[in-house]
Amino acid sequence: MLFRSPSDPYGDAYKAGTTKKKKCSGHFCLHWVTSGSDAPKSSGWITTTLTTMNKVWKYEVGKLGYRAPVSDKGYPGNGGNGQFDVYLKNIGGQGYYGYCAPEYLKKGSQRQANGYCVLDNDFSRGEFNAPPKNSLTVTAAHEFFHAIQFGYDYLDDRWFLESTATWMEDQFADSINDNRQYLSTGQVAVPSTPLDLSDSNAISMYGNWAWWEFLTERYGRDLVR
Repeated sequence: MLFRSPSDPYGDAYKAGTTKKKKCSGHFCLHWVTSGSDAPKSSGWITTTLTTMNKVWKYEVGKLGYRAPVSDKGYPGNGGNGQFDVYLKNIGGQGYYGYCAPEYLKKGSQRQANGYCVLDNDFSRGEFNAPPKNSLTVTAAHEFFHAIQFGYDYLDDRWFLESTATWMEDQFADSINDNRQYLSTGQVAVPSTPLDLSDSNAISMYGNWAWWEFLTERYGRDLVR
């Protein structure tokens, strides 16, 4: 089952005529364009992004023991070589740090899927009000965890997917604390809000990462896995 091309449901395909580039390292292939608003500001940012993504893989898959994302090897599309695909795109102006989307169903499964991620192209301080490397770090931890989740059940409840991914930010990069901005939207500040609220306008599910922090501090972080 095809989620992405050729229909481009998220509307984030690169503009026609732009020069596309790809660099692969470790478990990832990074895609970007060399001109226009979507282009990263420096070649150094390409290296930084790839290094960060591989550190996240090592932590979430290697140290914490989650399944590696479903491979796209043998499937058509922009990737298809078995390494996980990440695309840089200027999405900060839309209010997004990044996103990860399912792409194809795993053969023989109705619930497992591979995926790809889109990250902002530079995480400029002007758009995110934080050091770019910090924004990249927590976004990489969060979005890649979604790719892992797709390998278990991409149809799982959205509140569960988002609250645990936001919890993962704190596990990977405890000192950055970007996810504290969401606490005012969840049950910590609004205890009358349902834990599993996940309608299209709800951001309380991001604030409810505190629920998983509460549980894992008492029972260990293997509880989420």
